Amino acid sequence: MDVTETIRNLSPGDHLCCMYQTEREHRATLAPFISTGLEQGHKVIYIVDARTAETVFGLLDREGVPTAEPIRTGQLQVSDSRDTYTRNGSFDPESMLQLLRSETEKALNQGYAALRVTGEMSWALHGLPGSERLMEYEAKLNQFFPTNQAIGLCQYDMRRFESEVLLDVLATHPIAIVRNKGYDNIYYLPPEEFLGPNRAEAELQRRLRNLEDRQQAEESLRRSEEQARREAEFATAVFDTAGALIVVLDASGRIVRFNRTCERLTGYTEAEVRGRSLWELFIPEQERMATQSVFEELRAGRFPARLENDWLTKSGDRIRVAWSNTCTLDAAGGVDLVISIGLDVTEAALIERARQREFSSLEKYSEASETSTTSSSLGVASLSQSRPNAFSQTVAELEQLMDLAVEESMYKVRRDVSGQLRQMAEQLSRLEAGPKDVVQAYVQALEHKTGGLKSTKARAYTDEGRLLLLELMGYLAASYHNRCLGRSNHAAGTRRASP
Repeated sequence: MDVTETIRNLSPGDHLCCMYQTEREHRATLAPFISTGLEQGHKVIYIVDARTAETVFGLLDREGVPTAEPIRTGQLQVSDSRDTYTRNGSFDPESMLQLLRSETEKALNQGYAALRVTGEMSWALHGLPGSERLMEYEAKLNQFFPTNQAIGLCQYDMRRFESEVLLDVLATHPIAIVRNKGYDNIYYLPPEEFLGPNRAEAELQRRLRNLEDRQQAEESLRRSEEQARREAEFATAVFDTAGALIVVLDASGRIVRFNRTCERLTGYTEAEVRGRSLWELFIPEQERMATQSVFEELRAGRFPARLENDWLTKSGDRIRVAWSNTCTLDAAGGVDLVISIGLDVTEAALIERARQREFSSLEKYSEASETSTTSSSLGVASLSQSRPNAFSQTVAELEQLMDLAVEESMYKVRRDVSGQLRQMAEQLSRLEAGPKDVVQAYVQALEHKTGGLKSTKARAYTDEGRLLLLELMGYLAASYHNRCLGRSNHAAGTRRASP
């Protein structure tokens, strides 16, 4: 973590070390430590040893930290190691801890939010009596700071201290800044372990736990990456083997994804159309205004929306496509992508097809060999085979939604059909269902609802059911597309367009 970010995240109770090898590294830690304390209303004490007060103030001035006013008010104070750590010519940990308690209480009584103290630890190299108790003191600070409204930063010049000492420095500081990088210190030993009779055993066990934790974290990451890869492959396979046209557009109407059904029906490859404008490439001139009007509605956040229009193929022929459109949203809530799923209705509009012919077409589609091929290659079976209970539940839910849709159309009432379809699509996505699973469920639901009905009522269920099918497949395509990209689905609102 960046040193400035580490320091900004400090709070009373923290105890950290700064281990540096250059004066630049030293300044990069000390300047934000002091400036942040001044900004947060802390009383700041700097204990000098190798440097003088004038040197410290000059350092802060060069780093843009204002010092004149804090010095005048007493918020920023510089003390000498001989008046703090080694009073009376020797070092006593308990005496220094008592001084810190007194200074913390004084700072709080003066109205400061906390005490922030930092000291140059080079005084321990002068050979004064008690200096050998430095690490005992550092360990006991981990009992002092968590129970007091104070923050402590101990400064260690790596050019002057022996490696054996620096190893103990790491063992006694929960947070370590080493050469301008901040770390949650995995080598830290709590004071009861560091000062206990079996410190070597405690340190060994902690290092072994660290090794185990790291291995588990790496294994978890590998599993997550493998799962994400498999999900992306599966989603891509569903996207490309769907019998419906699926096209993904960016917010300007340029093509981002173009599935194989689109390729087969238009004669263009995805590589040929990627990045090109949809209406300039596919939409006949007389239909561009209407198509762009629907697109602008989508970009304004009014979705889902349906549209039926002509597309121009590479050979110059026309195909008629019925579309259901939805959107995914970016982190700011704006439209990121438009995802459209369409059915080829060129031979005869689905609105005019007889019920039995429509059943036959959909059943043929849902039983196409491509389903078994895809399932075999991915190691999955159709939803009706692999999860019959979930499939039956989907059929039942579609029947209920057909009732709501017919009621909505006939009596002009509002039902949250789109919201329920979206939830159903998310559930089907988690079950790794494909478009043909959706069609199979739709066919069964429609057969259940229209069996024995008069032709007028049966046509109403057929018409509304067809629109439900398109919308549900649109949401399913949106869900799988987002899984391809490895991101959360911010999609699609729950407003259902009027038929």
